[in-house]
Amino acid sequence: MTTRDVLGYTRSKRFIGPQQFDQLPANELVFALRLAVKACDHLDADVGHARFEGAYVLQEQENSPAIPVVYVISADSDTAARRIHQFVWNQNQTPFLIIESPSTIRLYSGFAFDREHDRSLAEVARDAAEQLERLAAFRAESIDDGTIWMQWAHAVDPKQRVDETLLRDLVTLDRRLQDKEGLDRTASHGLIGKYVYLNYLRARGILSDKKLEKWEIDPDQLFTKHATLKAFRRVNDELQGWLNGSVFSLGDDALATITADQLKLVARVLPVTLRLA
Repeated sequence: MTTRDVLGYTRSKRFIGPQQFDQLPANELVFALRLAVKACDHLDADVGHARFEGAYVLQEQENSPAIPVVYVISADSDTAARRIHQFVWNQNQTPFLIIESPSTIRLYSGFAFDREHDRSLAEVARDAAEQLERLAAFRAESIDDGTIWMQWAHAVDPKQRVDETLLRDLVTLDRRLQDKEGLDRTASHGLIGKYVYLNYLRARGILSDKKLEKWEIDPDQLFTKHATLKAFRRVNDELQGWLNGSVFSLGDDALATITADQLKLVARVLPVTLRLA
């Protein structure tokens, strides 16, 4: 018997599996759900396997906006579970995540992720009776009537959400560039903004290896600790003629003040900070 069966999700129309995504209004949630399926299906072989089982949502009526409460995912290794937890946190969509493994059921906050340790809210043996006892607030009827929030609202800390964490990290990086690296405010903000933009394009396949190769730019010289001012200037020039290169623009005066070490710092830190899906 699966966790979905034990918690009553299988019998509920509010549990949306991959085959039912089209029943939801086309919006950001449907896009996020499809990305979650893709993330599970495309884990590296050495990480393990995972499967997106579905999401339990709140929805007032058919075709009205749906709000996810719990994602349910099966994973065959701790590494796969952690990778998927990080992905779900990065999506910033659901407050809770249940991950089934062959021996245990783990409950996580979907809005929090510890970079150093695997911190679950609860770990339950894969036993129907224990699941019913310890995860009673996550039964379908308990979500529907709001009981879940009486017992678990404390676990949804908005300060741990990816957008709040990202903002704090960017502020910290900005302070270091200005206070310790000696970069002026305009150049610091421009450099950070430009790298956020570049990473966005990179993560979505727009700034692909093929595109960079066409421009004769080595990705390692743009997105790693080996970044060079030459590659950075080159991609800026190419973006001017291809996309809106003026987004987070850096004027010649600001660009001239950036050193190789300052560029390497931002190139090294931002991909880790952003964790773009």
